[in-house]
Amino acid sequence: MVNRGIEHREIFKDEKSFEHFVELLSKMPGRFAIKIHGYVLMGNHYHLQLETLSARRPQIEEERIHSVLGGHVWGHVLTYNKMPRQH
Repeated sequence: MVNRGIEHREIFKDEKSFEHFVELLSKMPGRFAIKIHGYVLMGNHYHLQLETLSARRPQIEEERIHSVLGGHVWGHVLTYNKMPRQH
């Protein structure tokens, strides 16, 4: 799974923003039937390797994961946008 910032904008500003996103990711397996095999976080996008553990149809699970991740990413973006900018 890959997600990129709107207009290729930065979604991770500094180490703290990366850590915040990893914290959000760490909560997902406990809330949803997924296993996170790996991730790569870059300044304006990320890659996730996920496995659904549910017996539901894979397409429905993938849509659900996208929806859930969207909520987590939105939470990250809200926190990120509140961070003071270093000029």
